[in-house]
Amino acid sequence: MKTIKGTFDVSLSPQDDGSHAVGRFLIDKTYQGEMKGRGIGQMLSHRVEGGISLYYAIERFTGTINNKKGTFIFCHEGLMDAKSQSLKITTMAGSGTDDFATINGTMKIIQNESVHTYEFEYTL
Repeated sequence: MKTIKGTFDVSLSPQDDGSHAVGRFLIDKTYQGEMKGRGIGQMLSHRVEGGISLYYAIERFTGTINNKKGTFIFCHEGLMDAKSQSLKITTMAGSGTDDFATINGTMKIIQNESVHTYEFEYTL
């Protein structure tokens, strides 16, 4: 497994789905560092009283990692309550194209104030 690090900028655009209780957002990310490119996708989220919330997202990355090019899918699952939070981000098996045809990995996101950083552990 290789581990790469960097930063990313993210924009979430709320979508109006009428009176549905679940929120939907368009995701647009720009990755810098050892992973360069763009991630676009959609996120579903829901929050209830007491600060309990969850989200699921599908993000398609297009770009380069260590001079290799292609696309692949990240699957996000986030859960949060008043005492803890968890975030699981994995690559979708079989979703890679070009140099990423066999990619497999997990990503950690660290947010410090307004800066988002990533650590992506992967194999090709």
